[in-house]
Amino acid sequence: MSKNIAISISNKRDQNLLKDILKKWNYKPNIIEFSDFATNLEKKYDLYIIDKKALARNRKEIKIIKTGSDTFLPFLLLTAGSETNYHKNNIWKLIDEFISTPIKKEILNARIRILLRARKFSEEMRERYFTLVEQSPVGIAIIKDRRIVYTNPRLLEISGYQENKLIDKQLADLIDTEYREKYYKTVLSNEEGSRENIECKLSTNSDSQWVELSAQRIKYKGDKASLVIISDITKQKIKKQNEYLKHKEQEYEKIFNASEDAMIMIKDSKLYLVNQAFTNLTGYNKKSLLGKSIDQIPIFGELEQNLMDIQLDDENEIEFESKIKTYGASIRYIKFHLIKINIDWETAYILILRDFTEQVELIQKLERIKETEEDTEGMVKICSNCKRVKDEQNDEEKWIEPEKYVTEYLADIKFSHGVCPECTKELYPDYNKKRAENKEE
Repeated sequence: MSKNIAISISNKRDQNLLKDILKKWNYKPNIIEFSDFATNLEKKYDLYIIDKKALARNRKEIKIIKTGSDTFLPFLLLTAGSETNYHKNNIWKLIDEFISTPIKKEILNARIRILLRARKFSEEMRERYFTLVEQSPVGIAIIKDRRIVYTNPRLLEISGYQENKLIDKQLADLIDTEYREKYYKTVLSNEEGSRENIECKLSTNSDSQWVELSAQRIKYKGDKASLVIISDITKQKIKKQNEYLKHKEQEYEKIFNASEDAMIMIKDSKLYLVNQAFTNLTGYNKKSLLGKSIDQIPIFGELEQNLMDIQLDDENEIEFESKIKTYGASIRYIKFHLIKINIDWETAYILILRDFTEQVELIQKLERIKETEEDTEGMVKICSNCKRVKDEQNDEEKWIEPEKYVTEYLADIKFSHGVCPECTKELYPDYNKKRAENKEE
């Protein structure tokens, strides 16, 4: 395929001569006047052949053409003097090769072929590069003035958007607000070279994905831009989260099993963890409890609905007392401590059970004793044999004569001495006989 070559030299005779030579070599020469350089910026040429005057008058336009090309675009300078005279004023930033007059055709042809070969290689590399970009397993975007000017198919797949919905859109608009400031400070930094990688959430057309962003400053069509590589790390994140959760579960299980208090963890209204102390208290084994909802477990009796409906205060915990029914159908009195926690953005509850049945039973026993004492209040214990009375007011085991008991503890009562008729017969028989005779008379 013939290559388009632009010619811009001041000598008309040399210009036409060069044009004819290039045609013979099967190139497509195009004459560009000095004044037309600015209007030819958008035209595509494979090689520019210019002289000193064209360089001096169109230095700015030449720079725009060079920097705006995605591939190597060679400029060949025709000089009339020594080659060393053009090492000044940064000419080598614009000129890729030069040749001095008088020009030998063989040398000119060789220079042109070398420059065109270099351009072809550059174009092939560009095609290979974009083929790799297009087929890349990671998303790639080119950001210019904070807006997307290019996306590869993988980025479209990750985002779920069509290309026309992303081009000219700010990538920051797709990034979760929590990570935007870091995105601006790192990925879009004005510093040269590569930047720090960041992990963030990217809003897609239907959901959100975890991605890793890395960027590097590049030149894109002559302007500064950022090449942003976007890797979908959602699966890795989920895997890490699962590993973290598993690790946390193991830690919780260690704490649970080491606790002397009965403990369970409730998640999604189901028993998530159960410790050994809980199984010892209730008589149920772990397998019969794990994964079941509260209302499927007969342990809690009337409490189960309260557990599901309970509202925790601002401190995320509450204490209360109730009864439970064990596997053996015995009733245990329990102090409950319910704590609300978060495990990786999921709400869970830890329920601690402290058994105080023995205290309740002791109190009940004492109350029964008290009731018995109240029923026997006012009664005095008296020996059925010697008739002595037990001194209840004395801590020692002491039995005293009834007269003494009455004297000491019944202050309102005073004794006067006398003898009953039966005792008179026994103690004073003569007196009793005489008394009987007097009654007969």
